[in-house]
Amino acid sequence: MREVLEFQVPNAKGQVQTKPSKVFMSKVQGLTLSDFRLSDFKTYSISSSSSVGNFSFVIRHSSFVIRHSSFVIRHSSFVIRHSSFVILLKLLIIPLLTSLAFADSPANPPVSLRVIASNLTSGNHQAYSPDNGNHSNPEGAGARILKGLKPDIVLIQEFNTTTTVRQWVNDTFGQSFAFTQEEGVGIPNGIISRFPIVESGEWDDSGQTNRDFVWAKIRLPNEKILWAISVHLSAKKSSNREEEARQLLAYLREKIPAADPVVLGGDFNAASEDDAVFPPLHEAFPLPEHVPTDSNGIANTNAPRNKPFDWVLADAQLQPLAIPVVIVGKTFPNGLVFDSRTFTPLDDLKPIQATDSAAPNMQHMAVVRDFKIP
Repeated sequence: MREVLEFQVPNAKGQVQTKPSKVFMSKVQGLTLSDFRLSDFKTYSISSSSSVGNFSFVIRHSSFVIRHSSFVIRHSSFVIRHSSFVILLKLLIIPLLTSLAFADSPANPPVSLRVIASNLTSGNHQAYSPDNGNHSNPEGAGARILKGLKPDIVLIQEFNTTTTVRQWVNDTFGQSFAFTQEEGVGIPNGIISRFPIVESGEWDDSGQTNRDFVWAKIRLPNEKILWAISVHLSAKKSSNREEEARQLLAYLREKIPAADPVVLGGDFNAASEDDAVFPPLHEAFPLPEHVPTDSNGIANTNAPRNKPFDWVLADAQLQPLAIPVVIVGKTFPNGLVFDSRTFTPLDDLKPIQATDSAAPNMQHMAVVRDFKIP
């Protein structure tokens, strides 16, 4: 059942008609009552002295209300008032009515988001470069892969860039994307987000000297909070990674409210799915029954495709909200390990080149998971 709306426009004398005036509506920008679908409204009335003139209107919706003369926006009841307004129905009022009257979702609809773990540096400097004009520079391979996969959140490792970080983010994702990057370390972790980052920081990784755990508190369009954590664990002994995992869990329990969803991702440097890093991590991040794979069903993520280095894990609140990854008509029920050498077709994933995952010193594949958060 559609939400109940009331739409009223008093005439110049402050009178409100009890029936809609089709003549009036047809005079305004060639519109008719069908443009409003007034049959969908519980109550409605429209009046004005001419097709272009001053009038006032009130729109009421059970979920929210806007007031437009001084512009006050409140969250649980919503009224738009305007007392002196030249009628531009086609440009202003119709889109607003459409968004209020015809939406079948609540005021804060579910948010679909794509999360990518990205240790995609190439070249000799463990850095990301912008994609160049003809998509030919090998050091721009990571940027091209990320552009083509269209993430909402990137958990990024080795976050050095050959331009300023802000410029690289602008070139790769767009000026509206936010980011956080740890400072003063050799191969920093970071987080890039389509949505606002309201807080961010880093937690000490006692097992490393050139990177830490980076976190961000992200506000989604439906006003929900999502915590994201980007990590690059030890490449040495599995016992080192186990200790890092326990340290990370302690931060998680101390710093993040238990009810908030958390996504963790990055380069775990795990030798296998039996690596010692996983038992402690799974106390907070349950291992999915099935893990992301590439087009050939291979789950390993390093360049030779024989070790599961890279992961995107969801905590107990977020994991049930995982949805299949759908890219260019292909569905990956458990998420995608993206390898440009094997993925087809690439034509709809521009500017990715088939050779990008084989760029010099490209040591990892991207891991992609999608979620829908109510």
